[in-house]
Amino acid sequence: MRPSERVLIGVLGAATVVAVIAGVQRAPRGDLRDPRLSTQLAGPDGARGLSEALERVGVPVVVRTRGLFDLGADTLEVSAGDLVALLDVSDRPTHAERRALVRYVERGGSVVLVGWNYGVEACFNVEVVWPGQRIIDSLEVALPPGIASLPKVTTVLEFPHEEEPDEERAAASSDGECVALNAMRGDTLLKVQDGRPVALDLYYAAGGRVLAISDPSFFRNETLKETDAGVIVLQWLLSRAPRRMVVDEYHHGFGNRTSMFVAAWDWMRGNPAGWTLLQLCVVSLVVIFAAAVRFGPAMEVVERQRRSAIEHVDALAVGLQRASGRQAAVHLMIQGLRRRLGRRDLRDRPTSDQERWLSTLALGVREPEAREQIDTLSRLARDASDDEQVLAVAQTVEDVWEALGHEKTPKQF
Repeated sequence: MRPSERVLIGVLGAATVVAVIAGVQRAPRGDLRDPRLSTQLAGPDGARGLSEALERVGVPVVVRTRGLFDLGADTLEVSAGDLVALLDVSDRPTHAERRALVRYVERGGSVVLVGWNYGVEACFNVEVVWPGQRIIDSLEVALPPGIASLPKVTTVLEFPHEEEPDEERAAASSDGECVALNAMRGDTLLKVQDGRPVALDLYYAAGGRVLAISDPSFFRNETLKETDAGVIVLQWLLSRAPRRMVVDEYHHGFGNRTSMFVAAWDWMRGNPAGWTLLQLCVVSLVVIFAAAVRFGPAMEVVERQRRSAIEHVDALAVGLQRASGRQAAVHLMIQGLRRRLGRRDLRDRPTSDQERWLSTLALGVREPEAREQIDTLSRLARDASDDEQVLAVAQTVEDVWEALGHEKTPKQF
């Protein structure tokens, strides 16, 4: 391959890698089809565009990933100057969270309710209704001055009801539900052609305010891009001059999901009974470690290792050599040959018996070479007076074994 071709292949490869990386970064994300009205989603139905627009005009947006139980006493330090927003939440807020929202407004806080939030609007005497025959029926809105286009709506708001009797308020409080908070005044910010409100600005005692918008489409990224909904939405939100906007993402599924062990650990750290259990566990561990400590040096033990078969043979040979047991060594070697040739009677036999067995073995073979080796072994076995002769007996035993390797052992043996 020529150098120019290598350079061309390298350039094409680098261009392919760059194209793949750019395509991965610009490819459609999985949240494009996510219907949740969340500031964490950049798809058509998300609300990240609203978050970015507020950041550009100087209003920080804080994502809340915890429940609404402690609006006034949590790490976010939500104050009356903050704007707490529920954007068409996906999970149902509990009764305790609804009561916390009511208390927050009673203390002068501002809340934004967009779409249907599982009846949270009822805590402020507002209700989201579908005016058409079907849920998907849409209505034209009356365009405010200076606004060219707005999306159609499928829901409207009902005006605040009259104040509930004390008996009904007491019954709702006993059931754990929020007691409906009655507005002192309400302004219609947007309405449909027949006059029914789409957006209400409600004022409560102590300066609390609730901005209720029936249709969540005004806050979606696609609507903010294609219509003038962003202009009026920013006017509604900025009219309260919020210090920052706290968006509830916990009820959209973006909460801090912890395991059971983490929750148990948090409970043990913040509860007196939990502290007691922790102290008992620490004491138990100290007792276990104290009982496991060994006082004094370790005891020395005798390590016993099992010898191999070769070591046993070497030890036997050394013992026989020191005891001048040459005849015993010869006797054991012949006994081993007898065992290898198939003799099942392994009891010790006297030397005369082994000599008779060697004579009988010589008569039972056909090969002259094998018969000669057996005669040599018999002669060496009778006179093994030194170590060289014992070694000669051992070698002759192997020669006899090799000579008889292809011979069938006589039945009389």
